[in-house]
Amino acid sequence: PALDYGRHWLLLVLLLGRECDLDTYVDPRIAVLPEVMRRRKGRPIALSILWIDQARRLGFQAAGVGLPGHFIGALQMPEGLRFFDPYHGGVEVDEPQAEALVRGATRGRVPFQPELLAPTSDRAVLARLVRNLHLRFFRADDWDEALWTSTHLLLLEPGDPQTLKERAIVHLKRGEADRALQDLEAALHLSGGDDTELEQWMDQLRRG
Repeated sequence: PALDYGRHWLLLVLLLGRECDLDTYVDPRIAVLPEVMRRRKGRPIALSILWIDQARRLGFQAAGVGLPGHFIGALQMPEGLRFFDPYHGGVEVDEPQAEALVRGATRGRVPFQPELLAPTSDRAVLARLVRNLHLRFFRADDWDEALWTSTHLLLLEPGDPQTLKERAIVHLKRGEADRALQDLEAALHLSGGDDTELEQWMDQLRRG
């Protein structure tokens, strides 16, 4: 049977009583999904992931949209894609409003293109969420958690030499020079063996 969009849409709105979190925007908890569910506050991407999950449970074809500096959700409706911003109460977003979101989030540094509204794969959504967490743990000098996030980034984005370099820094901060060197060797291999700066860094580690 055809999906009753009106009835399911109302139910989706009622279920998503979550809020943006402006007061503790640098707190890692606002990107940790169990904490977001418990506190009912979070970052745009965390709120959008929960929004997408609820929408799919209700039978909608939902996806994330990774705008530069902001994250929103999308529903595939009979008339085409419609966009919503869970961070701002789930309001519907049209193209000019999406452009304003990008302009505000990037301070005008990133020009808006309609292609930016293309749905993001689930894997890419998770990678962006984990990277958000990684940056917060890194800036907080929380090297145990940063090791966790950098390792998960490698699982989500295998073959990325930059992530290997970032995990090497975490290993060095933890006093694990041998493991850092292993990551740098793997990064050099993935880079095609042509990275002078990386080779110099590795030589320094070998010399102790």
